[in-house]
Amino acid sequence: MFRRDPLPQKGIFTSLPAMALAENMAWWILTGVLERHPGLQIVFVEPGLGWVPFYLDLLDRRVGKYDMPEITEVPSEYFRRNMLLTFMDDPRGVGMRHELGVENIMWSTDFPIRRRRGRTPGNLSPATSPASPKTKRS
Repeated sequence: MFRRDPLPQKGIFTSLPAMALAENMAWWILTGVLERHPGLQIVFVEPGLGWVPFYLDLLDRRVGKYDMPEITEVPSEYFRRNMLLTFMDDPRGVGMRHELGVENIMWSTDFPIRRRRGRTPGNLSPATSPASPKTKRS
């Protein structure tokens, strides 16, 4: 019986949710759903943070280039008003928290955490710890 090594496969699989959610984010914003429902809140769970500033810049640059009659603001404004992201361990993304908006990000965990590569709630780095005063509002 042929068996694949599950480790590379798992690494590939767990890196893909952000790419799929980028498309969902664009559909929510560019089709005018958030324009028509300004109080709607969308939460993307555990896609990480670091990809979002890049993607919002990309969407914002498309506004003048393509006809988007369903929206009256740049996509990043809809994100800031209507969307939240959660993350578990994303030091680079946490470093970009001001670009995202601190109010748009939430830390999450799969509790109880399995011990994997030494990352447990007691030994998260200060930059990604939910209890870090530095991360809360700075």
